[in-house]
Amino acid sequence: MLKKNPLVVFGIIGGIIIFILALPYLGLMFFNLFLTVTMKIGDLKVAHEMDRHLEEKYDLNFHVSSDSNGFVGTDFTAYPWRNMKLKFSVKENKQGKYVDYFLDAIYKKDINTALERYPLLKNDEAVRVMIYFDVNATVGKKFDFSDGYPDLADSPIPLTIKISNSQNLEEIDREAVLTYLKTSMKMVQEEKLPNHQITSTITVDAGEVVHYYTYTIPREAYSSFNTVEDMKEYEEVKSVKRQS
Repeated sequence: MLKKNPLVVFGIIGGIIIFILALPYLGLMFFNLFLTVTMKIGDLKVAHEMDRHLEEKYDLNFHVSSDSNGFVGTDFTAYPWRNMKLKFSVKENKQGKYVDYFLDAIYKKDINTALERYPLLKNDEAVRVMIYFDVNATVGKKFDFSDGYPDLADSPIPLTIKISNSQNLEEIDREAVLTYLKTSMKMVQEEKLPNHQITSTITVDAGEVVHYYTYTIPREAYSSFNTVEDMKEYEEVKSVKRQS
């Protein structure tokens, strides 16, 4: 009868103990692997659906890629095959519809170039000018870009232009606001930008009270918008008292 080597016995017992202790970690490892693969498959499916959606919407061929952020979510980026440098993001809104920033990507350079010609809007640190396409305005619409992109002035969707400014004054400096708004209107007219209205929010910090002045000026009013009195016709004010 063969004698059992104590070292072998202890080795077997030790291996069994280590295996038992490692089971929870192995289970977690395989679970994470399964979850990662499942999420990757899901991302590929969504990317394929987005790709098909974009092709139907713009009559162009696109490539959509995904970048997973774990449990935080996944970012999707697309570009048309005719211009791989023209990258933009695609998202799904709360209604389950895909929204994309393709128009912003197409015309970003043209918009920035136009803005450069108006230093008051571009270089004044007190003023923030946002010029962009409302992505929700393109949801459910189709465009034929198969023969090329139209010029910015002929864009099928109007630009959204918002101007914000903060003033630490007892009362609003309307002359300054008027200058910002008139310069923006001048830019829209001279550059022939597709735009239906300009909106502006001016925050006036008067210490104990903060005043919010908002303006929404339609394009048909641009040519007759010359004085503070003209501006007051489109003015709305909301005052909020600071909590002590």
